[in-house]
Amino acid sequence: MVGRAKYGDAGGESTVITGPASFFPQGARVATLPRRGGARMGTAAGTALERLADGALYPASRFTAKARRAAYRVMLALEAVAIETGTATVEVQEVIERAASCVEGYKRFVVLMGTPGAGSKATLTLLSDNGSPLAFMKVAWTSTARALVCHEASLLPVAGEAIAPRLLGASESESLSCIVVSPLAGKPVGLSASVPRELVDRTASNAFSLPVTEHPFVQALLAAESEKSARAIASLAGRDFPVLPTHGDAAPWNAIQDADGVIRMFDWEYGRREGLPLTDVAHWSLQVGHLSQRMSARGALDRSIGEVSRATGLSIAEAASICTLTALDVAIRLESEHDTQQAGWWRECVDRGVACAEGGEL
Repeated sequence: MVGRAKYGDAGGESTVITGPASFFPQGARVATLPRRGGARMGTAAGTALERLADGALYPASRFTAKARRAAYRVMLALEAVAIETGTATVEVQEVIERAASCVEGYKRFVVLMGTPGAGSKATLTLLSDNGSPLAFMKVAWTSTARALVCHEASLLPVAGEAIAPRLLGASESESLSCIVVSPLAGKPVGLSASVPRELVDRTASNAFSLPVTEHPFVQALLAAESEKSARAIASLAGRDFPVLPTHGDAAPWNAIQDADGVIRMFDWEYGRREGLPLTDVAHWSLQVGHLSQRMSARGALDRSIGEVSRATGLSIAEAASICTLTALDVAIRLESEHDTQQAGWWRECVDRGVACAEGGEL
């Protein structure tokens, strides 16, 4: 069983959620995996074939992870995994039932636990009788995660179904917040994929635009950290930028490509109603360098400045400004979530990016 503190808030907030079994009715027989390091997945499927299919939902992107997932699927089918007993409280069951009532044909769910920490949440994949995903439910119980889930619920209708999932429903209780969203049809995007054309095209939108110093995204950064922000935007003086909803965490692993090649994004919890579209371009590029290619801050920033410049037609100094603003926004967010290790990488991007935006070297 996952320890209670691992999924609590940074401040020690108590919670009834201790792992996947916390979402299944009292006494239910729940197969969970992996055995070590805290269970990340749970299913109460009754047949071996259902459990084999459920195992395909275990997250995996790299070759080694996919091989591990294949082994996990066999283990689930054979029940050669940890078997726990469901411990859902009445509150948890009621919240799930209320939220899922908007999903026609829903029969059961599979639980995937998010990364432990202040923003920890669980995703329940709501399945039909034949095991097809009908919807995804995010359930949050810490104050940080609940705020993120509620924010996503407010942003999805603004973002629109052309680029985001459809909000199907939401439910609140004293201790929990959850939303239900539609699945996005298509296939995953390669982990090292270049910035998609759709993100770049949005930077040239005919939407309402403002001078850089008056843009809401920049105004927020100036209020949070005026010195770095002011230096970063110097090379953008005189430019106007569209004010549009932005994803805030744009990356290949948050994207789906449909049969027509169109890319849509999920997980909008860090999105903005009045965003600067260029930051999604920069974030995608920086994250590929950081997490997919495992580059240093200097290497990823250098690569991203070049990619943003080529994709958008901005000068090197202007592209450096956009990358710097993006990195600063991420660093501030990570620091607020007490993730100092990750924040340090983004802070180095900020320091190097400011120098480049001012005409210096990385």
